[in-house]
Amino acid sequence: MVRFSELFPPYGGEQPYLYFCFSDADARRLRSLFRRLYERGCRIWYPIGHGSTALERELRDARMRKARLVVLYQTKRARMDQAVKSAVLVCQEKSIPIISLDADDAESTLSMGLDSRAVHLKMRSVDATETALLHANGFSQELIGPSLPVRKKPVLAIATAIFAAVFLMIGAAALVRRLRPPPTEQPGDTVFFSDPVLTAAVRDALGGEPITEESLETVTTLRFDALPEHTDELALLSNLSRIKLNQANADDAASLLERYEIVLTGGGL
Repeated sequence: MVRFSELFPPYGGEQPYLYFCFSDADARRLRSLFRRLYERGCRIWYPIGHGSTALERELRDARMRKARLVVLYQTKRARMDQAVKSAVLVCQEKSIPIISLDADDAESTLSMGLDSRAVHLKMRSVDATETALLHANGFSQELIGPSLPVRKKPVLAIATAIFAAVFLMIGAAALVRRLRPPPTEQPGDTVFFSDPVLTAAVRDALGGEPITEESLETVTTLRFDALPEHTDELALLSNLSRIKLNQANADDAASLLERYEIVLTGGGL
């Protein structure tokens, strides 16, 4: 089964975005609404899981506080979820506008600790809910950009996987050659890193182009599964501002928080 976070990846950019706050147990019930919002181009961030390390929780808290709007999916599960309630109260204290999508007829204000500023919308059909949300006080067009990709249904994913397997079988010889460690230097390089992990990340960011002083100035984001051993060499990238890192290695990024935005990847609901 395709995970919720794979179908609808949380927004990780710097454009205005909303924080969709919901209990993990309600994720399946939100798929239709999320699909509509993603196809419209709405930038949505939400946390994945509960955060197993202090750094993950710190990064999540910082991301939550930067949201322009909170959309709360309020259900019995959400009211019993302490993480949901705590997050909503933090955002309310920061005066971030809150829209509560009330999915049942239970009391929806005092039970969540919401004050009079919160806007309440009654959940109806997906069409009606989407329309009401887009026109509610607090929702702004600045939260909408180009249509966002939604992962295809599992059947298509399986067909794609079968095709890929056949293709790999045909190209087995080429695959064996690719398993060899790639050279850390290529023709045209004028800047060299001692760490092959950093070299590979930079080359990936440059799309395979030579690593030069000029090309390094265009790099603003690097992606790592695990951080390079020599992070001091990151200083050679004068415009680097964001590092995307597999959340399994989040603790390794603590020393970089003051200099870079750390975006955790991987995991899922």
